[in-house]
Order: sequence, then C-alpha cells, then structure tokens
Amino acid sequence: MSMTGIERTINFFKRKPMDRIPVYEHFWSDTRKIWSEQGHMKPDEDYSTHFDLDIICSSGYNTV
Repeated sequence: MSMTGIERTINFFKRKPMDRIPVYEHFWSDTRKIWSEQGHMKPDEDYSTHFDLDIICSSGYNTV
C-alpha cells in the first residue's frame, strides 16, 4: 500500500490503516545554513522534499 502524505495523515487521525506513521519535523533556523555549509543540503532545497515529510509547517500552522 503506497499512500500520499495527505492520505497517510488523514488515515492517521481517523485511525484507519496506513503504510507508515506520518512524518513531521521542525528544524531550527540555523540548521539549513549549517547543513548547507557542510554539503548535506542545497541552500534552496526544501526540507519536506529532502526528508519526505508528510506534515509541513507553514507560517506557524501545521498543514498537510
């Protein structure tokens, strides 16, 4: 069963089957700069794409 982040998150809150637990992470503002300097991420790379996150924090609100 392969699901999108939206399907996975909705099923999680509805207590329905899912392929894995939805993933969310919040990074400190200095993290991108340090990881970019160390070569782990590109300066303009999106965290959600890089780590395949399902829940994305935008403007202080969690969105799917």
